[in-house]
Amino acid sequence: MTCRSMSTVQTTISRHMLPLNRPRCFRVCTYRRMRRRSLTASSLDELLDSMVNARVFMMSYQFLTLVLEEDGTVVDSEEFFQSLPNSTPLMVLEKGEMFLPKSKFSEHPKKSGIAKVTFDLYKLQPKDFLCCLAIRATLYETYTLSYDFRFTRIKHILKMPSMVHNRKGH
Repeated sequence: MTCRSMSTVQTTISRHMLPLNRPRCFRVCTYRRMRRRSLTASSLDELLDSMVNARVFMMSYQFLTLVLEEDGTVVDSEEFFQSLPNSTPLMVLEKGEMFLPKSKFSEHPKKSGIAKVTFDLYKLQPKDFLCCLAIRATLYETYTLSYDFRFTRIKHILKMPSMVHNRKGH
């Protein structure tokens, strides 16, 4: 009889019984915060692959380090990656670069305003006809509201008229 710890059994069960993670949208920027890109991924490896394939960031997969943009915490495990909320701002670092917090002197001039709204369109699958839409509103640079619209069932609605048309014998 083999003795297993409860966490090993739980991990094994969750890998076999729970559904696969759905792709989520992430905001990824470069070291200097000049280039930003919305990328979707369901795992850490998939996100790193999409960064390399997007050709916006480094070409070499092995020299990339992914950190949280707000505090520089390294995203190095799948468990930590899965705990991140949707639209988490991330930063990709090349070999030799180290995280530096935003400096008040290096920031662009402060924009005054009440609200900032961002829209991110992304696809869950490359063959999807319709995209998903993530809307994020920041009020007074303090409060943030976000919502993620996923148009996954609309394909069935669009197919219904053609199905009815075919059943009538036209």
